[in-house]
Amino acid sequence: MDKRELTPIADETILAADRKRIAMEAVWEIEVLTVLLLEKSASDEWELEHEQAMVLRGLGARIKALSGVVMSALDDPIVQTSCLNRKVFGHA
Repeated sequence: MDKRELTPIADETILAADRKRIAMEAVWEIEVLTVLLLEKSASDEWELEHEQAMVLRGLGARIKALSGVVMSALDDPIVQTSCLNRKVFGHA
């Protein structure tokens, strides 16, 4: 039997539960890694120049925001697509 993990229906796609779980696990791990990156960039442990620390903080914050978008897109039926679009592209 052909078990589809992504099932297109009209202009939407149904995601298999196992595939969604794997995607969510990956996003949660990204969240943890960005928290660690933000913590390390704010500490003196890496002996970063001010500009380097600012770049790491900016990248960490953006990656964290994007992973939140993915999490919401996968698992939050209430959030509007236009809201996710603004978070990614800055406009509706």
